[in-house]
Amino acid sequence: MLFSIDEDTGTRIVGWIMPDNPSHTPCVSVFEGGEKLAEVQARIVRPLLREQGLHDTGLCGFVVDEAAVSGLARRHQLDVFDLHTQTLVYRRRYGTPTIQRKLFRLEPQILPNVRVNRLFDSLFQMSYPRIESLPPDTTRSIIDINFSNSIYLSGRVYLAEYEVFLQKNGFDSCTYVRDPMEELAEQLLTLEWISRNSDDTVKQLGNIGLMSLVDAVKGKELKDADDFGAWLLHLPAEDRQLLSNPLTRLLTCRSNDEPLSVVAVPSALDALSGMKVVELRSNLEHFLQLVGAQLEHDLGTWEIPAPSPGVTKLADGLRDKEMARELLTADLELFREVSIAVDRTTEAMRDRDSQIEPPPAQAAIAQG
Repeated sequence: MLFSIDEDTGTRIVGWIMPDNPSHTPCVSVFEGGEKLAEVQARIVRPLLREQGLHDTGLCGFVVDEAAVSGLARRHQLDVFDLHTQTLVYRRRYGTPTIQRKLFRLEPQILPNVRVNRLFDSLFQMSYPRIESLPPDTTRSIIDINFSNSIYLSGRVYLAEYEVFLQKNGFDSCTYVRDPMEELAEQLLTLEWISRNSDDTVKQLGNIGLMSLVDAVKGKELKDADDFGAWLLHLPAEDRQLLSNPLTRLLTCRSNDEPLSVVAVPSALDALSGMKVVELRSNLEHFLQLVGAQLEHDLGTWEIPAPSPGVTKLADGLRDKEMARELLTADLELFREVSIAVDRTTEAMRDRDSQIEPPPAQAAIAQG
């Protein structure tokens, strides 16, 4: 699906949607908060789409006006979605300050960090916190949005697929790097939990290609590192690869099937060096401070929740398992290199700050 917005004059919102099915006539739904105000079907022909063979009829243009939504001009907070896919195509945010920047956050976790996504969702006009759930063409259409300079994207996607498009369209990229054993432990516990429960999370795992692992976990007694280690040992190679070096793959590959190159770790470090902000997940508060500084916006003070005891315990047990270490050879090396670089940067900043002579009042306080 491709889409764009031509204008929002207050009394009318004009745009177009080219659906994946060329015979389908698109329709948009308009919301104010949680209230659905209208459904508006496309009734304007876009001849170019038809002439180029992209759509059977070219009937892809829509107009949301006063006839569709009473008092449209007075409604300052509106969301317009493609009815078929529920993809956000436009947000009206009159009177609400938005950050006029484009930010992409690579999500390294198996499940998205909902709290971080909610923070950024409130600060940007257009927000897409789970782009891994979208078709590649739709994601590229979002990256190419030209009607807004306030866009937030996040997802567990393969960076090589989108890096050029992100750079071309002026996105700043950021991510945090987590202890690979902790991430593996959380993945395994999540898979085991989902195998016993029906949840929307199952759909999310399908979006990132991990559903076969849920099936592989079902019916197994997996309670500790020994159980998980034995399970990993007997896991088919193709399923084991889904758990292998996830961060290095996200930074250097284009799909789950692509093998890591012999220079995967240097390539991953190079990809990270091109980002505006990289931090350790254990220092999430500092990560948000750095992103805030990059955006020139105070993101406020955060209370970072303590690590899950279950994840920490399983991660500590997995460190002694050769199979787990083999699964994460590249990620463990990458994590060490990033940790060293972060420590050096932190130390250099401390040295710089210590060389700045404090004002008299601060000097007096420092001397006690």
